[in-house]
Formats: sequence, structure tokens, C-alpha cells
Amino acid sequence: MYEKLKTRLIKFENRKISKEILKQALDACYTECAFSTFPYIHGKLTSSKDAIKKYSSGCCIALCIFIKDWLKTKGIISYLIPATIPSKYKMPGYLHIAHVALVVPIDEKRVYLIDAAFYFIEPVIIDLRINKNTKLTMKDIYIEEVETELSKYTTINVVKCRTLKTTKRIQFNEYQSIPKNTRYISCHSEEGLEWEYYIREVINPDDAICKFFVGIRTNPFITPTTLDSNGIVKAKGFLSENLDDGTIRFGRGDCVRRTYEKSALTPSLKAEINNILYISGFIK
Repeated sequence: MYEKLKTRLIKFENRKISKEILKQALDACYTECAFSTFPYIHGKLTSSKDAIKKYSSGCCIALCIFIKDWLKTKGIISYLIPATIPSKYKMPGYLHIAHVALVVPIDEKRVYLIDAAFYFIEPVIIDLRINKNTKLTMKDIYIEEVETELSKYTTINVVKCRTLKTTKRIQFNEYQSIPKNTRYISCHSEEGLEWEYYIREVINPDDAICKFFVGIRTNPFITPTTLDSNGIVKAKGFLSENLDDGTIRFGRGDCVRRTYEKSALTPSLKAEINNILYISGFIK
């Protein structure tokens, strides 16, 4: 289930990058794709590239690949990078690095950071000089937003970020290490969540991350998203399946989830689920 994480240096070149183009790519991901493990568990896929192509869904790797390929059509080069996750999202058996995000280099001192699986509101410029600080905003899509004025939203969290550098090679576990002099972004949210992004390209994300992520979280789930009237990402629905007892939990939008016996689903509810969640063929 575990394989060694492989990374390499990112090539930095001076590029003129439009933030608006990056925002378009991120919003396209939110409206066209879904964070899901259905393609790997029911679809039996091992490639996140295949997952996003066939089912328009997948894990964080698949979402990054969608954005990376979208940007490539605009002549923009981007890189998948390894990251940690906050403790509240960890499960027994997860390795230290259990996530990926995307960076778009601007020059040797700056990159854009994009994380669709953490629901960034927009791409953020990160200053790679040591001890430089910045802030980003992310959306909690699992809580219903009752406000309609953007300035009054209560589901947008501010995250403080600081650029640091490893002073020695760090061996997190038998399978994961980061070299000396690697710059990384230390993040601290208003909720008290903490995680890190390492500025190196990960070259085997499916083998080194997705394999254990799916292998441990064996009950499939999917969370498609859309944009609200203010252009902010929100949940379109949620579904998880308990493979042990044959039940599913389904919720429309970001509202209350209810438990159903999968064998007792009505044709109309099956049709609604498959329409909302892009998983026609999985819920039969």
C-alpha cells in the first residue's frame, strides 16, 4: 500500500502570468469536477488522470491534473507539489504527506499556489524568500452559508502563510523525506488548522499518496461543487457509501445528510443522485 515519495526540483523561469487566467482554471475545476474516491473504488482505476478524464472526479491529484492540463492549453506551466493535511482530516495509517496542490512559478522568488481540494477562493502569490508572510482564503463548503453578501460570509477562513526552509534532510517515515534547503509554506488557519506545502515537484503522486489514501479510506465518497451568486465555491451535494452495511448518506447542497438503504432507493432518488453527483453507473 505504501511506496516511496519521489520529488525533484522545480524549474523557475520568469513568466508573465495572469491571475485571472488561473482563477478561471480554478473555477472551471469547481464547476466541472468533484473530489471523490468513487473512480478508484468502484471504477477500479489507479490513475488520477484517467479518473478525471472518465468520471470528471477524483482525489486531490485528479483535481490538480485537471487544472494543470487546463493551464497547459494556455501555455502555462505548473507543477504538482506534496503537502501535509490538518490533523482533523487524518485517519489511522495516513503518512505525513497525504495531499498535493499546484504551483505556477512566476520567477525565482514567487509562485502562485492553487489548492482546489482545500477550496481556495483564488490563487495566491507566495513569496519564496524566507520568513515572508502572506494570507490566503479558503471556503468551508460543508457548512451552509446563510448570508448573501460576500462581506458577511461566515464560511470563508483566512489562513496565514509563512515561507520557511528545511535546514537538513527530513525523514518523515520510511517512505517519505524532503531534502535539505527545501522551501516550504507553513499554514495556520483561523480555526487552528495547520499544514504545509513543499516546493518540489512530486513525480509519483498516485503511487506515493493516492494508493494509501484510497486503501485506508475504503468507503467511497463524492463532493461535487459549483459557484454561488458571488462566484464563490460551494457544495453541490455529498454522497458516501458504506460498503459494509449497504447504506448511503446523501445530502443536497450543503444541507443535512440523510442515510438510505441503497437497495431501497427509489428510481427518482437514484436519478437525482446520479444527476447531481456525476456518478451515473455507480449508484444502480
